[in-house]
Amino acid sequence: TAASSTTMSGDLTVTGAAAATVDTVASASAFAIDSNVVVPTGTTGIATITGGVSGQLLTLIFGTVITVTDDNANGANAINLVGSANFVSAADDTLQLVYNGTSWYEVSRSVNN
Repeated sequence: TAASSTTMSGDLTVTGAAAATVDTVASASAFAIDSNVVVPTGTTGIATITGGVSGQLLTLIFGTVITVTDDNANGANAINLVGSANFVSAADDTLQLVYNGTSWYEVSRSVNN
């Protein structure tokens, strides 16, 4: 069989958070992100995360005690954690989530205290 190739031309447009820059953002019930790695500050619990794009992986690196609320109802920008229980962070804990275009799902967590 003969080998085939495809040539593509044009502009590539990337929408959403494409770089793994680290942002420090004050925690809030409706937590807004614009990066793939975020260090939440403060102590306000996080119930929803806005600003995600479908397929985005988000890593949260905690420096304080913050409660991440498990919604488990697949609502808009809601957080669905493994085991259907809230996650209470400690310093140096991490939580990784993936966004399916509607809500966030836990991929992994690391308890480093």
